[in-house]
Amino acid sequence: MADNEKTITACAIGLDPIRMGKMFEKIDAMHDDIKEIKAKVNEQNGRVKKLELWRAYLLGGMFVVSSLVGIIIKIFF
Repeated sequence: MADNEKTITACAIGLDPIRMGKMFEKIDAMHDDIKEIKAKVNEQNGRVKKLELWRAYLLGGMFVVSSLVGIIIKIFF
C-alpha cells in the first residue's frame, strides 16, 4: 500500500514515472541523434577544407605560371 501512495503522490505533483521514463528515452534518442549529426558535420567540414585548399593551390600555381609567362613575353618581345 505504501507504493500505491507514492505513485498517487507523484502523479498529484505531475511527476508520473511512466511519462518521465518515456521522456528520458526520447531525450536519450535525441542526444544520440545529435552526436551522429555532429560526427557527420565534422567529417564533411574536413572534406570541404581539402577542396578549398586544393583550389587555393591551383589558383596560386596559375598565378605563378601566368606571371612567369608575362615576364618572359616582356623580356623577349
